[in-house]
Amino acid sequence: MPPTITLTSNLWIDWAQIAIRHARRAREVRVLGVAAHVAGDQAAKNQYLFMEEVQLSLVACTAAAFAVAGIDGVTRPLVPPAVVAGWATKSEHDQIRLALEYCYACKGTLPATLVTEFKWLFGLVRNPGVHHKPTPAAPVTHPVPGVGGVSAERALYLTEQSERAIEIMLTVVELLCSEKLAKAPGAKKIANDFAAAKFDTDLRAAWMAP
Repeated sequence: MPPTITLTSNLWIDWAQIAIRHARRAREVRVLGVAAHVAGDQAAKNQYLFMEEVQLSLVACTAAAFAVAGIDGVTRPLVPPAVVAGWATKSEHDQIRLALEYCYACKGTLPATLVTEFKWLFGLVRNPGVHHKPTPAAPVTHPVPGVGGVSAERALYLTEQSERAIEIMLTVVELLCSEKLAKAPGAKKIANDFAAAKFDTDLRAAWMAP
């Protein structure tokens, strides 16, 4: 048989980059929206605060969740099928977290943090955005002083939430790249390969850049 070549790509990295790019732009748009609000420019205010920032944050939050879900495609194959079978009744985000905890030594406050943050990212942010069901509810106060009440959706997908989503995602990426914390067979190689590619440091640098 002739030799064959096989290729693959880690799309979670693309989702992570998409998330960071949109979250950074959402932060910039917030500044423009606040300036328009202070200046009394209603058209620009609506454009920046109620449209662009919301849309950018919606993409940032969901893309961050997609990146974390994509990382599950890296870690779960390292978990014995019998162990995975025992998670059948658990939520998607709990299964993603359990695969991480099986492959890496999550120490200190990290395990409890992942429980809380994964529930928020997937259950309260990604799922309502991807599988949205319009539900009338009382207005929610916008974080910009003086803007007043907005729909729950336009209070959920904002700069503050996108920044939180990015930090959750980067925490997972940095864990994935930690050779020191890798414990499952095969996890150390993954950690070394991804750390050598600077996935963790490059993503963090992209997020923290001025």
